[in-house]
Amino acid sequence: MPNGVANAQRLVASIEAATAMREPTSDSRPARFSVGLRPDQTLHHMTPIIVATLAVFDPLVTPLSELDDRTLVITLRNRVFLQEPGAIPTRAGPPQ
Repeated sequence: MPNGVANAQRLVASIEAATAMREPTSDSRPARFSVGLRPDQTLHHMTPIIVATLAVFDPLVTPLSELDDRTLVITLRNRVFLQEPGAIPTRAGPPQ
């Protein structure tokens, strides 16, 4: 299995473990997190990759602000974070 596919599978599994389904009529805010881009990455290059990788979560990817397009805010419109402290991830990515 290519490394990128394995990383994507771990990311999806981590999100599923830390979130629950959000009902469309729910007043709960959708799960959101931020991702900092590496120097060789751009908003326009990474947005479709993120959307495709996280498609099952109905993601919305936006820059943090007009002045900071190096930090992306990813909103998972059909997920909410669990309230259990042990279930909330502190970082995403490959294990260290």
